[in-house]
Amino acid sequence: MKVLNGIECIFDQYLYDEHGLNCFLAPKYLATQTFNQEYPDLFYLYFHLFFHYNFNPADRDVPPFYHHDLDSIESYLLREKLGLETVDIHIEDNLVEKIEENLTEGWPVFVPVSKKAIFYCEEYLRNDHPHLILVKGYDRERSRFVIQDGEQLVSLTNSRPYPALRTKIGDVCSEFYMLYETMESGFNMYSESFDYMNGSIKAMRAVRAPVIDSSLSALIDISDMILEFAGQEEHFIQSKLEYLAHSDNELIMAYISSQKILFNILLHFISRHDHDPSHVEQIRILMNECSGLWKKLTNIVVLNAGRKKAGLGNSSSSMITSLSGEIMEMEIRLLKDIAKIGAALKTPV
Repeated sequence: MKVLNGIECIFDQYLYDEHGLNCFLAPKYLATQTFNQEYPDLFYLYFHLFFHYNFNPADRDVPPFYHHDLDSIESYLLREKLGLETVDIHIEDNLVEKIEENLTEGWPVFVPVSKKAIFYCEEYLRNDHPHLILVKGYDRERSRFVIQDGEQLVSLTNSRPYPALRTKIGDVCSEFYMLYETMESGFNMYSESFDYMNGSIKAMRAVRAPVIDSSLSALIDISDMILEFAGQEEHFIQSKLEYLAHSDNELIMAYISSQKILFNILLHFISRHDHDPSHVEQIRILMNECSGLWKKLTNIVVLNAGRKKAGLGNSSSSMITSLSGEIMEMEIRLLKDIAKIGAALKTPV
C-alpha cells in the first residue's frame, strides 16, 4: 500500500457559488500540499493574480491574458513560482498501472471521470457531469485507490449537482477509497463524452527549486512585479476592462467573483506579516470596494448583452464608462498599497 504524505483535509473557505471555482482546479490546490504546506494558498494566489491582472509585457515570458488559455497560467505559475509541473500521461488500457507508477514515484495523480459512473445522485444518473479526481494512494491487495475529494459527501444528499468540495461553509473534502474498476468505469465514460483531457491523466511533479516558497516571499514578489511598472498601473487593469465591456460570456460573473479568492489570500498574507492593523483595514476596505465596483460593472454588461440579443438598444454606455473610471482609480490605489507593503517587508526598518 502506498499513500502520499501531506495531502490532508485542510479547511478551504473558498466557495464555488461565491468565488467562481471549478472542480478541475481545486484538486490541484489540494495536491500541492505534497510538496509544501503553504503551496495551496500560493497556488490560488498566483493563479488568480494572473487570472485578473495582465502581467504580460512583451519582455516577460508570462502566459497571455486569462481568457485565452487557463492551462497556460496554471503551467506557468507551477513551474516558475513553485517549481512544479503537471505532465500529461496518455492511457491505453493501462489506467491502474499508470496511476500506481506515478504514485510510487511520489507524484499525486489527477484522473478525469464522469460522475454518472461513480456517485449516486439522481441528477448525475440523468446527465453527464465531468469531475477531476485527486488520487493520493493505492492498495493493490484490495484493488482500491485512496482519494482526496468532497464529492462523495455532496452526492449523499442527492441534491442538485455542485462542483466537488463545495459546501455552504467551505471545503469538507475527505479521504475515501475507490475501487480500481470504479475508477476505470468513470474514466472510460468521461472519455466518451468530453474532449478536455480525453484519454489522458495528469501527474504533479517537482522539477526545480521553488522561487516562491512562503507567504512572505510571495508578497515581496508581487510588490516587485507591480513596482516594475510604477506609473503604468493601468496596464494591469485596462485589458480586463476592455474584455468585460465587450463580452456576452455567461461565465463573466463567475470570473469576477473569483477575484475574491485573490483578495482573501492577499489580505490573509498581509495580516500575517504587516502588524499595523490600520494597514490591513485599509487594504480590506479597498478590496471590498473594488469587488463591489467590478460586480456592478459586470451586472450592467450582462444586462446589455441580454438587451442586445433581444434586439434592444444599449442604454448604459455612459454608466459603463463612469464605472470603468472608478474601477481604474480604485485598483491603482490598491496596487500601489500592496506594492508598498511588500517593499517594506523586503527592507524592514
